Amino acid sequence: MVRLPEGKMSARSGRVVEIDEVLNEAKNRSLEILRQHNSEFSGKELDELAEIIAMGALKFNDLSQNRRTDITFDWDKMLSFEGFSAPFLQYSAVRCASILRKAGELHMTNDKLQIGHKAELSLAKKILGFPAVVLESADSLEPHHLAKYLFELAGEYNSFYANCPVLKAEGEEKKTRLFLTQKTGDTLKQGLYLLGIKTPEKM
Repeated sequence: MVRLPEGKMSARSGRVVEIDEVLNEAKNRSLEILRQHNSEFSGKELDELAEIIAMGALKFNDLSQNRRTDITFDWDKMLSFEGFSAPFLQYSAVRCASILRKAGELHMTNDKLQIGHKAELSLAKKILGFPAVVLESADSLEPHHLAKYLFELAGEYNSFYANCPVLKAEGEEKKTRLFLTQKTGDTLKQGLYLLGIKTPEKM
């Protein structure tokens, strides 16, 4: 059952939300957030980006929660760029892509990674866990396992990025960190795709 923050949906009390109203409100709220933080996008770009963020937020709000429990419909949590939400994961994937663009090239390599920091090792282990989580979600028909994993992966990358400079690193250390950045971005994007959520090119 989907509940509103003020309580159970009820036709008698007037607490009923139509799907068209939800979709329009999600897009309008996304546009407002984007206008506050992004001045470089054109009107068309903002409209398209708001559509991606809105649809992603609505889907993730359902799929990220255990289907056996009630779901609370909360706009602030759903559209947060910092919490357990699709916008946060979309932004994290876009951030990885931005770092790689600044590096000038993709550093795919078949060489062994030279991992020297515990944050690098922790991130690498989390990335390697992706296939198992996908299988678990599919076998159990519970996509919230995948949603939780993606949130944890984004958190691992944030910790890694805070402790391990990527663009300022040099030599093999830089190649390793760029490789981990690329794999993180690819995994986040693939995971969101499996949940039916698009990842924009920029945010």
